[in-house]
Amino acid sequence: MGSTGMGSKRFSKVAKRLTAVSCLALSALSLNGIAFADFDDALRAYSMRSNGQIDQAKVAEALDLWHKYAVAGDVLSRQILGDLYSNQPVFTQPVSGGAYGVPLPEETGVIAQDNVKALAWYIIAATHDFDDYSQQPDFRQINARIRAQDRIPELKAVMTTEQVQAAEAQVVNVLASQSEFDLYRLGAMYQSGNGLPKDNVEALKYYKLATNRARNSNQSAAKAANFLLTIMTKEDIKKSENLAMEWEPPLPDALTTKSPRTIELENQLRLLGERQAALAIADLEQEFKGNDHLIQNALAALGLYLGDIDGKTGPETRNAIKKFQYILVEKDESLSVEEKADVATGTLTVMQKVALLKRAARVDHPQSQYIYGIMNAEGIGVPVDGAEAVKWLKKSAGFGYPLAHYALGKYYRDGIFGDNPVQPSKAEASYHLGQAAALGLDQAQKELVELNYEFNYTQD
Repeated sequence: MGSTGMGSKRFSKVAKRLTAVSCLALSALSLNGIAFADFDDALRAYSMRSNGQIDQAKVAEALDLWHKYAVAGDVLSRQILGDLYSNQPVFTQPVSGGAYGVPLPEETGVIAQDNVKALAWYIIAATHDFDDYSQQPDFRQINARIRAQDRIPELKAVMTTEQVQAAEAQVVNVLASQSEFDLYRLGAMYQSGNGLPKDNVEALKYYKLATNRARNSNQSAAKAANFLLTIMTKEDIKKSENLAMEWEPPLPDALTTKSPRTIELENQLRLLGERQAALAIADLEQEFKGNDHLIQNALAALGLYLGDIDGKTGPETRNAIKKFQYILVEKDESLSVEEKADVATGTLTVMQKVALLKRAARVDHPQSQYIYGIMNAEGIGVPVDGAEAVKWLKKSAGFGYPLAHYALGKYYRDGIFGDNPVQPSKAEASYHLGQAAALGLDQAQKELVELNYEFNYTQD
């Protein structure tokens, strides 16, 4: 690339080349030394103690700063993110103000080990081109790139092929969302096979994107693209051009990562939904009070409860519930044996009741099929889904269950509107209400008379 002088003419050229990069990136990269100050500010925050304890808020602040500087093109930040996510000691030269007691990343309680993220940032740091970024590196930056290069084979040795591929996809996602400069870097990585699998089709795609975004001002990308055109087949060139035409830049983190406020609102909605589901399920259970207890019947259908159906939650019922709760987490490899045992409390949560009724419905238990159909129709613990509601209600009705026919009559009369809606049908409503009435459900007969009266009245 060109010279690395620091005159105003050179600064103007750098500014032009980085038009797609944020003001933060420009300030971090346009002058030597500014990036160091930013990096060291983050290091101070990461190392800060409050009453001798790790300050988790400051650690989170440091991580956020390093992410911003890494995206802006600071190789030190790129390398340290690799260290953080692979739980490596943070080795740095002492910054002004004295040495800091630097904790291991996992000791902070903020940064969890994630080898995929770590490898992605190591690759970006290891392939960092100082000429491309118009930087005159000092020993810290050079050492950062060397450390990243050394860490890549060490990390790959403990990762699966799928994890390595996921890391490479993250590299593309990070660089493709930045300037035409970073698009050019992606093309160079694909062309050389340095950091990403060698692939001339992908290389040409990114060279063309870099050239187009900069309105043909990226001469390096244009030159590289012209060279590939001389060695690639017409089919591969056409494929690359099509990929470039169809390409869309990745969404920024702000649109793909949930904010704390969004997570809080989602949790509030979830809790509200569970409370509403609890009340609705309690109402459904009232239909079966007496000698036809809903939960006991569902447990019995799964072979977990062998006692009397008496509506009492005694030791036998609680043991059956514990067995069911253990079944729910039995194959969860993320839980230890002790954690799985802790789940078996003997008292069902709202969502565990939903899961119980769904499983009982699947083993052809008519009562559970009826309840689960109602839940799908009303959105109780699950999204409203007309097709699912009708499917389970018809399965229950197929066993001659009168309440299922009655429910189908009402839903076909009024319709179900949500996912896979069910449109009103007088013929279907009449059939199912008639079946429910024939099976002894008096209310169905009344509903059938009203349906025919309303239909005849609207026809007149």
